[in-house]
Amino acid sequence: MPIELTDSVIADLELLLGIGLILFIFFYLVARQPVVGLVCFIFLVLTRAHEYIPHSEMFRPSVIVGLIMLAGLFLNLLVTRQTLYFTGTQSLLLVVFIAFCWISLFAQGQTIYGPSRRLMIEPLLLVSVSFFVTLNAVRSLRDFRIVLLTLFVSGITIALLTLIQSFLTGIMYGYEWIYESGGDLFTRAGSVGINPNGVAITLTALLPLVFFLFDNKRNAAFLKTFYLVNIFLFVLVTLFTYSRAGFVNLIVAFILIFRKRLGFKYVIGLALLMIAIYNIMPNAFWERMASPGSTDITGQGRLLIWQAALNMIQTHPLNGVGYAQFPFYLSHYSGEIRKALSPHNTYLGIAAETGLISLAVFLSLILATFFDLRQLMRKNLPITDIWVAQASDVLNAGFIIILISGLTDDITGWILLYIYIALIVILKRIAQ
Repeated sequence: MPIELTDSVIADLELLLGIGLILFIFFYLVARQPVVGLVCFIFLVLTRAHEYIPHSEMFRPSVIVGLIMLAGLFLNLLVTRQTLYFTGTQSLLLVVFIAFCWISLFAQGQTIYGPSRRLMIEPLLLVSVSFFVTLNAVRSLRDFRIVLLTLFVSGITIALLTLIQSFLTGIMYGYEWIYESGGDLFTRAGSVGINPNGVAITLTALLPLVFFLFDNKRNAAFLKTFYLVNIFLFVLVTLFTYSRAGFVNLIVAFILIFRKRLGFKYVIGLALLMIAIYNIMPNAFWERMASPGSTDITGQGRLLIWQAALNMIQTHPLNGVGYAQFPFYLSHYSGEIRKALSPHNTYLGIAAETGLISLAVFLSLILATFFDLRQLMRKNLPITDIWVAQASDVLNAGFIIILISGLTDDITGWILLYIYIALIVILKRIAQ
């Protein structure tokens, strides 16, 4: 039976022609200015904007946009005869890691399709495209600033859409996240395509960036106020997710942000923010934060999932059970959990699915990135390089928060992680 996008075949054709025209214009813009394509791709993937278009998932918009962006970038590099960047430690380690995952999938996987009939190679395909295009599209500090602003705008969009859908309009397709306390039901903030934990870890990973933008608008009162409002917005939405991981990330973020900001105004500002948080959040929030031993999958249930992951590692230490196959083997190795769930821990998940060697490659990618960060933060202390030093500190804080998120969530295919890695490599290249 053919799939109809609208109630009319003619309307379907008009819609497809319109989309085709938009994609052609997008390709033209990318071929002229690759950073334009990167901006659109980052916004699309982080906000899950395509989820708001009915039936859009059947066309895999993020994949199509990514491949068009890649083609436009290649054409631009060919015409302008610019250097192709895909060398260096991080590039090699990422290629090896993705190769481990894909070989594991095709060699051991029960199926190459996920629960929603998506190809399981898709997340890491998007990772490789985003990493490669970011490395080559960002050629100057101007491009670098554009990408940082795109990340900030994406964060604002996620925060606002989350508030609107969770507390005003309701989330499309009818689902929602609820926390029950004392017989009362509390809505956990989430949006289309992004669950509460996803919202929380995204906003907390971007929070140091908002402080950085606030600090760099010293003589612009309106922009400083705008960024200050968004700091409060990011914190508020994170708290409304009732995410324990998000709450931990907030604490870590404030420690990393304020360790170099000990001035009077920052101390007062932080104190006022804490007072506001305490008065805004209901008792159910503090009850949830203080009860990590709950029996659902966000509490004690995760211990059962992690034990199953350890059992998989003990049984298959070198090659794992197969990339993205964890949900299919969970009930066999846990003995208690019958649902198909993710590992809820990036590092255990990688080792359980693709083996300890693959985990060592992934951790080497992380260590190589930290090494570059340390070099940047040590070499760019002179006043002439203060912006680069500050940007390095922001990326360092965001990177640490993302890695902490990996302790309770699966960030293996999270685009923001690899964009941060690429930006660190680029900043090092620009600084040199």
